Amino acid sequence: MARTLTIRVDDVLTEVNRRLEVSTCSPEVRQGMASVLEWILMETGNYGGFGYLPSAGLSHEECEGLAISPRVVLADDSRIVFYKRR
Repeated sequence: MARTLTIRVDDVLTEVNRRLEVSTCSPEVRQGMASVLEWILMETGNYGGFGYLPSAGLSHEECEGLAISPRVVLADDSRIVFYKRR
């Protein structure tokens, strides 16, 4: 029989927001993470909106050695942050 596990919405919000900002995965993967987080926040009455990150993504220094350019990492609309309702 499976154990019931409880996780804090704040912890999920923090982790997904971090990943949406710095992840090197594809925009489609980030959009999937955002969709699930948005659903969790809506279902729990915690959705407080979202915003686009002004200088989102990895810095040029962090991109050194990666197979993608900083411009690709920084230039898509999946770089967002979600807010918790107050």
